[in-house]
Amino acid sequence: MVKNMKKLVLMISVIVFLFGIFLFIYITPRNYEKEYKLNNFIINEEYKKEEEAYYYRFNYDNSLFEYVLHSKYSNKRKLINNINFIEISNGYCFIPESNYLSLVPLCKVNGVITEYHLVSELNDKIANKYYDNASSLNRKYKSILINNLNNRKFLVWNYKSFYYIDQNVSKEIKMFDTDHYQIPLATKINSYLFIPNYDNEYNFSDAFVINVNNQKVNKWDLEREIYFESRVLGTYDKSIYLVDEKEELLYEIVPHKEKLRKIKGQLLTDGEFVKTDIKDIINKKLKFETQNLFDYELVEGKLYKSFNETKILLSQKEVTNIVDVIDNEIYYISDDTLYLYSELKGEVKLLTNFEWSFNNDNLIFIY
Repeated sequence: MVKNMKKLVLMISVIVFLFGIFLFIYITPRNYEKEYKLNNFIINEEYKKEEEAYYYRFNYDNSLFEYVLHSKYSNKRKLINNINFIEISNGYCFIPESNYLSLVPLCKVNGVITEYHLVSELNDKIANKYYDNASSLNRKYKSILINNLNNRKFLVWNYKSFYYIDQNVSKEIKMFDTDHYQIPLATKINSYLFIPNYDNEYNFSDAFVINVNNQKVNKWDLEREIYFESRVLGTYDKSIYLVDEKEELLYEIVPHKEKLRKIKGQLLTDGEFVKTDIKDIINKKLKFETQNLFDYELVEGKLYKSFNETKILLSQKEVTNIVDVIDNEIYYISDDTLYLYSELKGEVKLLTNFEWSFNNDNLIFIY
C-alpha cells in the first residue's frame, strides 16, 4: 500500500513537473512570424520579444502598410480577426480588428499613407472613437499662450531666463545677465536640465543644473574649462556625453550628482558603448545611435513617422523643427506654435510664442 502510494505521488509529481514545463514554454514570449490572408489583405504578423512589440505588414492593392505597437505577448497567432474597409474621397481607410490588440485605422489619401486623425471624413464616420479630444486651457504667461500642456512640465528659454510652466504653476527662473539667443549645449536628462554658463565668452568652467521638480537652480563649479566649441553626443541613463572639439576631449557629465569625468572615445550604438577614435567622432560629426521602433523625420517641411519602407504623414502643417520625442508622442514647431502628435490624441496645439517664428532650436524642454 505504502509502495503504491509512493508510486502515485511520484507519478503525480512528474505530471505536475511536465505540465509546469509545458505551461512555461506555452506562455513564455517567443519570436515568431506568420503570414495569412483576410478580406483581400495579405497580413504578415511578427512578434519581437526583445522589443516587446508586434510588427504588422498589410499588403493591399499593391500598397504596403506597416504598423508597430508595444504589447504584451499573446500565445495566440493570427491576432487580426477582421478588417473593416471604408472608402473615402480620394482614397480609403481600413481598421484592423483584434480581440487581443488595440489597433488604429490606417489610411491612404491621394496616394499618400496618412494618419487617420487627418482624415475628417473618416472621423465623422467613426465618431472619433479611436482617440481622445484634448481640452483647452486658454491661459497666458508673459509672451506664451497656453492652450494645452498634456500633463507635462515645460522650460521655455527667453534669452536670459527660463519660463517654467506646468498645469498649476507659471514662473520665471532667472539665469544670465545678458541675452543669449542660442544655447545649444543645454541638455535635458531625466528631471534635470544642464546648462553651461553662457555669460562666459569662449569657454565655461561652471554650469547650472535645474531640478524641474522643484525648479531649484544649483551653480556647479566644474573645476576645469570646457570650450563652447563642443557638442552633445547624447544621453544615457543619468549621464550626458559631451565632446570638446577644440581640446579633443570627451566628458561624461552627471548633473544630479554634479560630477564630471574625462573618458576615452566611445559611442553608444544600439544600447552598447563601442570604442571609437575621438578624431572620428569630431571629424565625422558622429553621435549616439539608438534603435527605435520607428523614426520621425521632416521631408520638405512635412512631418512623417517612418519605419522600414513606410512613411506616414502626421501633419498637414509646415513643420520647422522636431523638439522632442517622449515615448510615442512627438513635439514639433509649426510657425510660432508647439504641437503634440500622438495616436490617441491626434494633433494637439500646446504653446504659442511669436519668437518661435524665427528662432526655435533647442529652446523648449519638455518633462
